[in-house]
Amino acid sequence: RQTHIFDQTELGFLRTLSSQASVLVENARLYATAEGGRRRLAAVLTSTSDAVIVTDQGHHVLLVNPAMERYFDLSAATVIGQPVRSVISSLPLADALTTASERTSNVEVPIADGRVLVASVSTIYSNDGTVLGRVAVLHDITYLKEVDEMKSEFVATVSHDLRSPLTFMLGYATMLPMVGELEPKQEEYVGKILGGIEQMSVLVEDLLDLGRLDAGIDLTLIRLRMEEIIESVVDEYRQPAAVAGLTLVSEIAGNLPPVRGDAALTRQAVANYVNNAIKYAPGSGRLVVRAVAGKDEVVVGVIDRGPGVPQRDLVRLFEKFYRVERPGIDRIRGSGLGLALVKSIADRQDGRAWCESELGKGSSFFLALPVYSKTG
Repeated sequence: RQTHIFDQTELGFLRTLSSQASVLVENARLYATAEGGRRRLAAVLTSTSDAVIVTDQGHHVLLVNPAMERYFDLSAATVIGQPVRSVISSLPLADALTTASERTSNVEVPIADGRVLVASVSTIYSNDGTVLGRVAVLHDITYLKEVDEMKSEFVATVSHDLRSPLTFMLGYATMLPMVGELEPKQEEYVGKILGGIEQMSVLVEDLLDLGRLDAGIDLTLIRLRMEEIIESVVDEYRQPAAVAGLTLVSEIAGNLPPVRGDAALTRQAVANYVNNAIKYAPGSGRLVVRAVAGKDEVVVGVIDRGPGVPQRDLVRLFEKFYRVERPGIDRIRGSGLGLALVKSIADRQDGRAWCESELGKGSSFFLALPVYSKTG
């Protein structure tokens, strides 16, 4: 309240005091921002119907939301800090949360009340790339599973019932020339009938194969040498590829580890990829079947230089009956089940199937299968 001249000591003190005050104000602001974000995240986790569980690097539970507590009859107060395997009774979910692999995985998790959840399990990374733990988000797909099961039963029943009439049609159509000599136009019509019967027969067989895969029938997982399967497919399709204007070659990395899979189904998956490239990328030069070893899997790629696939279609490419809309593609015979079969084969063998493509530059279709281990 009185005029005062501050000396250097007092000025230094005031500068220190103001600096400390500004730090405190900034800390308070940062705390308020962080607390606001925490409360918003807590509100989201509390209100969502999807279950969420987060673990640390040591596979201990860091967080569970109320939906997770309800689905698995847990209490956050008692499970936080506990090992995942002592808390989660579902073995597939516990394995996905504690695996050494850092890739994202999707697993089906049946729970005690009969419902089925699908868990998307991902690795959590820090800003510098350090692994902090794993997070799983579980969504209830019980209704979708019931609908899919009804659809699969219907398709399997219809497909099975179609085999007999198709056999009769094929038999009588092939016997027509025995009745008498056919005129050129009649021969043309008979040829079209036989082509349609063949296409329907392939569709029925594909549908039945999908049904068997979904039911887990005829699946024998053994130790496989992927290079032997690839060379067998390349030898079989080299001539059809040459007719389509393609040079089919294999590029297999040395010391490729064996994989765990079903021999017939794995060969069918690779063959479907090659056949798909022959149909949709004719006259595009080299068609390469490549195999390399990953961290815990072997990745097979079928790479063409064809017209490519639009980005909007990539996410649906492996759906049943889905076909890319492109001028001229409707003239190519296909059931829309070849890639769906590959996806189902990969899923049933704990593998992955995906596509990378760029318009005008070609497509790369990949199949990854886990490396064989004696422990399974």
